[in-house]
Amino acid sequence: MSQGLRQARRWGVAALCALAAVCWAAPKGKPAPAATWGEQARVTELAEQLAQSHDLPKAWVIQKIAKAHPLPQVRQLVLPPATPSAKNWRAYQARFVEPRRIEAGLQFWQRHDQALRRAQAQYGVPPEIVVGIIGVETYYGRHLGRFSVLDVLTTLSLDFPLEHPRALERQAFFRSELGFFLKQVRQGASIQRQGSYAGAMGWPQFMPSSWTRHAVDFDGDGKIDLNKSPVDAIGSVANYFANHGWKPDVPTHFAVDVNGPQVDLATLTAPDIVPTFDAARMAELGARLDEAGRSFQGPLALVELQNGGDAPSHVAGTSNFYVVTRYNWSSYYALAVIELGQAIKAAKMAGGSVAVPAQATSAGEAMRTTPTLLAESLRSNRHVLLMRHAYAPGVGDPPGYSLSNCETQRNLNEEGQAQASRIGQWLRQQGVKQAQVWSSIWCRCQQTAERMQLGPVEVAPALASFFDTPSQAASRLADMEQLIAQRLARKGDQALILVTHHVNIRAFTGRDIGSGDMVLAEVTPQGRLVRFSLYPSP
Repeated sequence: MSQGLRQARRWGVAALCALAAVCWAAPKGKPAPAATWGEQARVTELAEQLAQSHDLPKAWVIQKIAKAHPLPQVRQLVLPPATPSAKNWRAYQARFVEPRRIEAGLQFWQRHDQALRRAQAQYGVPPEIVVGIIGVETYYGRHLGRFSVLDVLTTLSLDFPLEHPRALERQAFFRSELGFFLKQVRQGASIQRQGSYAGAMGWPQFMPSSWTRHAVDFDGDGKIDLNKSPVDAIGSVANYFANHGWKPDVPTHFAVDVNGPQVDLATLTAPDIVPTFDAARMAELGARLDEAGRSFQGPLALVELQNGGDAPSHVAGTSNFYVVTRYNWSSYYALAVIELGQAIKAAKMAGGSVAVPAQATSAGEAMRTTPTLLAESLRSNRHVLLMRHAYAPGVGDPPGYSLSNCETQRNLNEEGQAQASRIGQWLRQQGVKQAQVWSSIWCRCQQTAERMQLGPVEVAPALASFFDTPSQAASRLADMEQLIAQRLARKGDQALILVTHHVNIRAFTGRDIGSGDMVLAEVTPQGRLVRFSLYPSP
């Protein structure tokens, strides 16, 4: 992954890329797509800079950038949440280390076992790390992104939101990435033209600079294709780690106890996740390592992971843990990658059975994500199922759309309609036979709710999107919490299902989810989030 997405995630932008689709394309007779940037002065100025720094013909660069389309929606997507939620490792862990992703990872490993073995032999990176990365990044190729990379990078180069806390630095980064992308296009490379809302591409979600520096032709077909060749992705991820200092046969972390009265947490956490202390020094500072950690000869870092209002978790990270954070600058991300890979490896060694690690499912921590408990939880008055509408190609709505006219909005296509029906069928299989279903006024949400066939659908203003009016985020969140509290108090033992939008769910949970994905949320009597589990769309 690129530094762009690594740093973006530090401010709350999603790990899972590919949550939204490429810009809306108007059908015949409907409003035209957004205008191109054209050959305005700032386009010419940017083209001159990129042509010089990447040795490209100026006229060609101007032509390419001028034809790109502005994407106002990506400006919103790269901003930190208006109401950031407290960091919670247990919830983050439950999102990625769950049965369905483990099963998908197991199938991926079994299908590409030879390539994974070859990557370990060549680069020294074990299969579970590569499998963990690809699973967290794109759910094994399911979420590759549908944004035009040229449109994204041009928009973030020319019109990066100034309200971002590091706007100038981030804009410079995206300008550099646009240059790398155009250089590869000019050279005729098989670089992908679609990707995430930050410009990351393919199974490993490489930014253009990472593609240039680390991507390899691992399947030997004479070209690098990270979008269609999982084998190229395997080799490229392993090469990325090797280039960032991965050490074969070195563990990623050890268990550590820092609950004693003599622990000097201020000193232990001062270096953040940079390995600094040897085992003896950690002991002097009051940290009690497990037996393997006490005998480890390399430097260690005390990694602290917050758990909302509960006590934080800690691990002692090695240099290899730090290397994983070079793929994404987040200790939460790194440990999720490692634990997902470990869970898949355990399933493989057990002959294919899938089990969620006990740490992710113990009582009082993140909720289990088993089918039986989904239905049982939804019978209570403390749980609600929030769902993003099924797949509707595009992002936002066409210019001049009207909420009273579905034809002017972005709606479900045939794939989205089938997905919505499939979700309803899956929920019934889990024991959710009937529900109180509430929907946003947007037609794509009502279409989703109706096709699930779980009960009558009612429209709630509190579920309406604020994508076009981000200043309403806080008030809309409060309205949704009130709706949840009111409906849970009156629903009896029926399930409560709310069909809404990406931005609404992000405001509630602090996480981005894909089309048709569901969030099982435990809430307070006031409708405020306690914890949640993610159920990817079936």
